[in-house]
Amino acid sequence: MIRENKLAQMVSVMQTGQREGMQTLDMCLQNLVRQRKITQEAALEKAQNKKLFGG
Repeated sequence: MIRENKLAQMVSVMQTGQREGMQTLDMCLQNLVRQRKITQEAALEKAQNKKLFGG
């Protein structure tokens, strides 16, 4: 996908492959917030999709 410059599809593929262990940065950040290992503010600073974290 990268060689074919289909970067926009990468997130979709990663979300679909979640059962196989694939996850996006935002998915990982959401899990860390849920587990109270990081704050929502810390997640917001690093998130790709700021809307997921109130941004």
